[in-house]
Formats: sequence, C-alpha cells, structure tokens
Amino acid sequence: MPRFAANLSMLFNEVPFLDRFAAAAKGGFKGVEYVGPYDHPPEQIAELLQRNGLTQVLFNMPAGNWSAGERGIGCHPDRVGEFQDGVATTIRYAKVLGNRQVNCLAGLLPKGVSREAAEETFVANLRFAATELKEAGILLIAEPINFHDMPGFFLNTSAQAIAIFDRVGSDNLKLQYDIYHMQRMEGELAKTTDPNLAPDGQPQALLYGRRMSETLAGFAPQASEALRIAARGQHIERWTIPRASYPEGRIAYLTWRKDLQKHHAARCGAIMTAEGYGADEVARVGALLRKERLKQDPDVQTLEDVICLVFLAHEAEAFIAKHDDAKVRDILAKTARKMSPAGLAAAGALSLPPRLARLLGEALAS
Repeated sequence: MPRFAANLSMLFNEVPFLDRFAAAAKGGFKGVEYVGPYDHPPEQIAELLQRNGLTQVLFNMPAGNWSAGERGIGCHPDRVGEFQDGVATTIRYAKVLGNRQVNCLAGLLPKGVSREAAEETFVANLRFAATELKEAGILLIAEPINFHDMPGFFLNTSAQAIAIFDRVGSDNLKLQYDIYHMQRMEGELAKTTDPNLAPDGQPQALLYGRRMSETLAGFAPQASEALRIAARGQHIERWTIPRASYPEGRIAYLTWRKDLQKHHAARCGAIMTAEGYGADEVARVGALLRKERLKQDPDVQTLEDVICLVFLAHEAEAFIAKHDDAKVRDILAKTARKMSPAGLAAAGALSLPPRLARLLGEALAS
C-alpha cells in the first residue's frame, strides 16, 4: 500500500509552519517533508515531531535563497564552497530529526554557464555529498523536475539523472522519482511506474520499451505506426501479472504468456482509444500484440524479430549464465526458429559476449 507524507511547504498553509506538524497529525499523516528546516533550530522541530507522533521523511539540502527564486545550487560552479558547507548543515539537522534520506536540488541553470559546465559541477557536488552523507548513515537522493512548471531547472528527466548518477559512481545516491514531474516530461506512466528496476535504476518496463523502439527503428525504419505502438507496448504493465501467480509447468507457463498478450493488447487499446485512435487501428495493434498469424503477417514477424533481437542484445547474457551449454543451445535454437532470414542476419551482426556468440553460432548450425 502507498504511504503518504504531508509536504508542509505545500499543505496547511493557513497556519504558520511550526503549527503544520499538529495539523498534519490531525489529518492522519504519519510522516512529513518540506523544502527545508533551516529557519528553525533542529531541536525545536524534533520536539514537534515527537509530540505529534510524526516521522521526518525527507527535506532538501540547503537550496540557496528560496524566497528570491533560487531552487538549489547543486549545478552552480561559483557556489561549490557554499554547497559543501550545506552538506555539513544537512547532516547536523538530519541527525537530530532522525530522517535517513535528504534530497539535493540541482538548481536552475545559471546564466552564462554551459550545460556541460553545470553537469561537471553537479557530478562533483553529488559525489562529495554522497560520500559525506554515507559516513553519516544518510542516503542522498536527487529529483528531476519538469521544465514546464520550473523553467530553467537543470535536471529534468530520469534518463538524464541516471546518466549523471553513473558518472558519480556512488551506491549512496538514488533517484527520487516524482510521478507528476516524470509524466510531464516523459509520459508512459504505465511503464515508468514498474516497481521492478533495472541495475541502472530505470523501471524495467520503461527500459524494455525504449529498447524495443530503438531496435525496431534500426531494423525496420519504415515500420507502420501500428507496429511502432505494438513494439513500445510489448511489456506494458507486465509486472501486474507475475509468473509466480501461475502454477509451475509448461502448460501454466504458456497460459501466462497468452494472458500477458491479451493484457498488453487490452491496455494499449484502452490508451489508444483515450487518445482518439479508431477501432480499426486499435484492433490492428491488438492483433500484433497477440501475435496473430505469425509467419504470415509481415508486421507480426517483424515484431517477433525485434523481440528476439532485444533478448539477444540485452538479456541473453544474464539469462544463459544460469544454464549449461546444452540448455542454452536449445533455447537459442528455439529463438532462431521464430526469426525471419532478415532477423537472423541482424542477429548475426550483433556484437555479443564470447560464450553467447559461440552458442548462438552452434545453435544456428544445428
């Protein structure tokens, strides 16, 4: 079940800030967050938390002059010293208030500063903060914010954040994924709300959808709109029907796969209908996702080729690590039988890890 914390910077504004803790508790909240606690001694806020039975869930690191319109200083090259001082202040407050995570706001891109320079500063600042906070037992998070509501904010998308986090290279830095902001910037909440995350922190369904679209664009650049939609929707909300909800065995496995196809077709159809697509267009995408007339329908075959190519390029290496050579050859042979000659040619052009490349070659030759 979702757990909601009251944002005291946005809620209960009819009373002064220090009175909002009692208002939140009266409203049934168990946790609170807000922009920052720094206008008040930490001991005073800690007493309000204890008195009202509240947990301090989150607050931001010092974010500059908020009332003057600043929204963080993480990407400001001329304020690194101020940022580092703010890390120490953050730790002092967090230890008193008992919260285990704090948010670093990137800030607005400063005038006259290139995005490259801002990113270098942000990476260095995050690395410094993540290290210091880890020693204090506090998790650092950072939040992309949409540029429609906050024009000029530097960090806008989950992909941008993840790329920056990769450069930081800390296990004490995580993504704060705000559904509202990411719907404004990226859409596809049906994929981006997947609770199963890839190693880089992206929702697995979103990452899979992106790979399907990118692979289709390279393999069949003239693909129809219906095929492009089907490729993107191939795993839409797949996590809502887990394999574990079906019995063991091949019959149950095939039933699960068929149920997934029906689910993907229904969800894509509902979204398409809401967006104004006609019944024929919805039916066509549904037929593709249900794999109707595989080997006879060129678009269904192309979709199957793309699915296999994504598997080989991105998923097979981890999968085959769990199995011996004989089992892997059998699986790869079954994969190859699903593919067209063009798909097999594309598979042969992939740059694959040595064991996978060897076993794929042996499977194709058998």
